[in-house]
Amino acid sequence: MITAEELEKLAELKDKGIITEDEFNAKRDEFLGQSSNKNSNTIIDDEAENEDTSSGSNIVGWIVGVLIVVLSSYYLSDGSSSSGNSGAICGNYARASASDWTGLLYDHFGATGKESVTLKFPTYEVAKKWDKYDRQRICVDGNIREESSGNYYIYNPRFVGYQ
Repeated sequence: MITAEELEKLAELKDKGIITEDEFNAKRDEFLGQSSNKNSNTIIDDEAENEDTSSGSNIVGWIVGVLIVVLSSYYLSDGSSSSGNSGAICGNYARASASDWTGLLYDHFGATGKESVTLKFPTYEVAKKWDKYDRQRICVDGNIREESSGNYYIYNPRFVGYQ
């Protein structure tokens, strides 16, 4: 291996005519080959280090993404872990109670086989907005859940249209 200092000495020897141009060029090429290998190894090592870091970032990003989806699903539901079926159902709407933010969809014989399904709204203000549908035949979409009481509920229903 040739160092930079040795290459400088060889350049002086060439200038003095002690070694030929070809001998100097051969040693210079040898030096440059060593130097470029060092640089390429450094670049490869840096890239490997960056890959390790970026794959760690990708894993963290993936985990954060999954947490966002899970928490969003929990937040948008009523917070219970029971599962339900999603799909539009139709019936006559009546405001059941202002105090507990519910409405009632009755004369319904669809997926639940029951005559009524209770609509549970997230807030009083949302429940109040549904007053405009009172005594009208409407269709709603949402997650139908059977509670331990045997009654069916749709949490955070979405108005689909009139029937």
